[in-house]
Amino acid sequence: MVDLSWLYYRSKFAFNNLTWTVDGVTYGTGTVYGIYDALMIIMETFGMDVEIILAMDGQPRRNQAVSGAYKSGRESMDTTGLVELSRWDIAKHFCLLPQVRLAYHKWMEADETMGFIAKMKKPNEKIIIFSGDGDMRQLIDSTENVFCASEYSKSTGYILEDEIHLFNQGIKDLSGLEPGSVALHLAICGDSSDGVPGISRFLRAVSKEIANKARTLDGLKEMVSGVDTMEDGKLKKGLLRIREEMRMVEDNWSMVNIDPMYIPKYYDLRDFEDVNLEWFDKYGCQKIYTDLCALLGVSSNAKEVEGDSVGVAFKGSGGLDNRIFSDGNEFNFEE
Repeated sequence: MVDLSWLYYRSKFAFNNLTWTVDGVTYGTGTVYGIYDALMIIMETFGMDVEIILAMDGQPRRNQAVSGAYKSGRESMDTTGLVELSRWDIAKHFCLLPQVRLAYHKWMEADETMGFIAKMKKPNEKIIIFSGDGDMRQLIDSTENVFCASEYSKSTGYILEDEIHLFNQGIKDLSGLEPGSVALHLAICGDSSDGVPGISRFLRAVSKEIANKARTLDGLKEMVSGVDTMEDGKLKKGLLRIREEMRMVEDNWSMVNIDPMYIPKYYDLRDFEDVNLEWFDKYGCQKIYTDLCALLGVSSNAKEVEGDSVGVAFKGSGGLDNRIFSDGNEFNFEE
């Protein structure tokens, strides 16, 4: 599963010099190359029969209702004079590959969509999550074959993060945390990349110790309720601070804890009428165009290649099962 918002954002910066002009309009095409490169690396690393799900962002209305600052401070890049290609417009054309599908719900972020799919996986499936966002580490559960991968080098390939890797090395400041404790640590200390405020100047080492012991918001409340009988020390001091700021921690928990409320829907080639290989050629992505033609067994001289005609050649070859997802109806796990 690929966090497409993360990949799109990173590709935009990494390949910001790639542009193409069509009918007098200049488009930024770096995002197309970034997504293409990631898909090719995944298939090269894990095989051509892997199922790749691109998780799309919807509007996180639940989190935005908690805090208007949620993800409002994302760094922007000056793209004066450029027209950006939308994530949907790019991703849907990669559905020409039999391995690729999109997953989306209009009220859920990519994080929550991937969280739902991870919870609903089949016992014999292995899920690898591609994302640089630290809060995705809370989904790691190697006993259930759920891993994360964000580090890559040509010499070692992808490093699959499990509980041991996360605990001993970690990502940025997440070392020393167990996966199930990541969300609570972020609720206490905040997550600046998502605009989630934390308790001011709270010691991260103390937050990690508390998070590893409590793990959930309910567990934290239980610890706080007994703080007055604890011996003096950093742990007690930290819990007293949390008691003063419990309302903030509760709000933060609702934003950083991945607890999907809705059922996402899968989209594949059959859901789009205007998908074709010529789209890549039109926007100056000739390498991608010729590579995909070769992968799909289509002549690159054929300038008009409709999705349906290509689909006949590989329909059913990707081993994708027909899962049933709703088209956006509300779903509450507790009910």
